[in-house]
Amino acid sequence: MRKILVPTDFTEVASFATEMATKLAAKLDAEIILLHVVNLPTGVLIDDAGRVIDDGENDLSSYKKLLVNVNEKMTALKASLSDNIKTEVIEGVLNTALIDYINAEQIDLVVMGTKGAKGLREILQGSETEIIVRRSPVPVLSLMCDRSDIKLDSILLVHDFKKSTKQNLEILKVIATAFNAKIHLLKIVDDNESELVAEKNMHDFANINELIDVQCHIFKDNGVEEGITHFLQEHDFDLLSIGTHGHTGYKHWTQGSIAEDLVNHLHKPILTYHLN
Repeated sequence: MRKILVPTDFTEVASFATEMATKLAAKLDAEIILLHVVNLPTGVLIDDAGRVIDDGENDLSSYKKLLVNVNEKMTALKASLSDNIKTEVIEGVLNTALIDYINAEQIDLVVMGTKGAKGLREILQGSETEIIVRRSPVPVLSLMCDRSDIKLDSILLVHDFKKSTKQNLEILKVIATAFNAKIHLLKIVDDNESELVAEKNMHDFANINELIDVQCHIFKDNGVEEGITHFLQEHDFDLLSIGTHGHTGYKHWTQGSIAEDLVNHLHKPILTYHLN
């Protein structure tokens, strides 16, 4: 792993993400980039570098003050950080700008703080972190609260294990190796599923994905999200990992995503990746 991106809005949850990224970078010898995106005002022109062009047609005085304020905040924040953390401020439409930056800078992992989402806001738009989880081409580690004391001794990987396919688990394996963490597999079953078949599928999955010395858990519940929540009430893990199909548009509205729901509701660090 070479680069970890931490999007920041200068809030407390963003500082939690920075602390988590610092803990990971120290073990993985990775560079941390702290990035703030200043949302563009509507109806403006931008140059090739993505900056607003002052063509005299729009009153940009408030926007210019915002840019100055943001850069002052970033300068003050940088002064409080270690020298090996790079900071950057860019202009753009938040979610699109982040995805473009991930691709352009060849980011390996995104670490984000989230306040979650619930009620009407969740139905209409979800959290910003949920949107990045859905669209990011690289794994995203999200967290809601201070995890500076986390040891990362145990990682819980949740999957359906119905097909033994190769998944994008390289970042998970890198983290597990660096922290000497035990990887546990969790399968949620209902009354119609055979636990013997489920366990065989889990071992096949571990073999094809080169997961060594894993421990398998099978938990019976009426639904996957409920089962994960109930299992975690009985067992303690440092990090949860789960894949997402990254559905957008109609498919997102009709099928949704368990991973994105957990990002919004679960007070546990979650490492998400796109399913193959």
